[in-house]
Amino acid sequence: MDLSDIAGIGFYSWRHHYSNIRVQLFTTLRTQSSDVTDGCLRNSLRVMSSLRSGSRSRRYLYCDEELIDSDNVLSVLYCCKKYNVQSLLTKCVDFVKQTMSVDNVCSLLEQAHIFDEQQLYQSCLSFIHQQGATVLQTDGFQELSRACVLDVISSNSLACQEHIVFVAMLRWAEAECKRQSKHVQDSTMRVVLGELVFQIRFGLLDMSYYSAQVSTRQILYDAEKLELFQAISGTTVRGMKFNGKQRNCPQRYESCRRGLKIF
Repeated sequence: MDLSDIAGIGFYSWRHHYSNIRVQLFTTLRTQSSDVTDGCLRNSLRVMSSLRSGSRSRRYLYCDEELIDSDNVLSVLYCCKKYNVQSLLTKCVDFVKQTMSVDNVCSLLEQAHIFDEQQLYQSCLSFIHQQGATVLQTDGFQELSRACVLDVISSNSLACQEHIVFVAMLRWAEAECKRQSKHVQDSTMRVVLGELVFQIRFGLLDMSYYSAQVSTRQILYDAEKLELFQAISGTTVRGMKFNGKQRNCPQRYESCRRGLKIF
């Protein structure tokens, strides 16, 4: 069926076999609706076509667990939010929480951000903060939007050593340069990082690491490098923009228990 030939989709009722709650999922999706993407519509049609009617006369379609999978759950979730199908929306969110992993959580976070699904977004953030040292090293982290990255690295709850945060942000900035078709070099990476650079807690780094791996790069300006050298060495620095708060890391992360002396 070609989407351009669709004039509408009739009323469908899905009944959750646990609660026997009947809900109307769609009422006339028209091709003129620009805010319903072809991808969402195709996925939704595929899901509905996989259902079996329990009664020809009543034309109820029964939604069971196997009808929601990792390939279609986010598209179904979007349609549920759009048409206020709360029972199935809850089921989608629960499914995502149960299948959340280090490898897919960044993708889920981004989709939750796009769909404005705050409950799922907070669940993803909590997972990332708890598994920060591993999640930040995945390819998925490089694909996050600026807003999602900010929520991840600005949190005091991020359980991750700061050198891992620094390297992850370098990889994200490199990927962002490529997405913007910019030449990948330190000065350009600093531009795409923008205000995000101030959420990297350089003051939690060891002086040896900072001297060898940070100060030798052109990610920071000379004045910033000097301020951080002073702060790490214990000199009071007034009015510095960099976040100097300690992260609530596990005790084994010694560097997470140090903080900048900023006033």
